[in-house]
Amino acid sequence: MVRLNQSGMHVASWEGVMFIGALVPATSSSYRTGLLTLCRYARTVFAAQPVRFFVHGGEALDLAQQSAERFATILASYMLMNDAQLGVRDSIKKDNHSPYVECDGGPNSKTERQRLSLDSPQYLPG
Repeated sequence: MVRLNQSGMHVASWEGVMFIGALVPATSSSYRTGLLTLCRYARTVFAAQPVRFFVHGGEALDLAQQSAERFATILASYMLMNDAQLGVRDSIKKDNHSPYVECDGGPNSKTERQRLSLDSPQYLPG
C-alpha cells in the first residue's frame, strides 16, 4: 500500500511493497492523473525490486462512495495472494549481496549461484 499526502509518496520501504493503490476522493482525481500516479508508483516499485515481474495496482474512490466491506475484501484478497500471484518469482532469489539464480552444474558438479547485475535502473522498462 502507498500512503499519499500533499508532499508526495511516503512509504517505509519500496522493497516490501506487494501491490500499489491510491485511495482518493471521487472528485479530486481525473482518470489521467490517477493513471500517471499509479505509473509513478509502479516505476518506483520496479526500481526498488528489479527482479519483480509485475505489480498489481488500482485506484479506489472515496470510501464514503463505496462499501467499506467491499474495500476490505479487496485488500484481504491481495493479502492472501502468494508471491507468484503478486509478481515475485522464486526462480530469482536475493541475499544480502545481490539477486541471483541457482544453476545446476550437472551430475558431477554442485549447484552454483549466478549473480545478477542490476545496478543500472536506467535499463528498467518505463
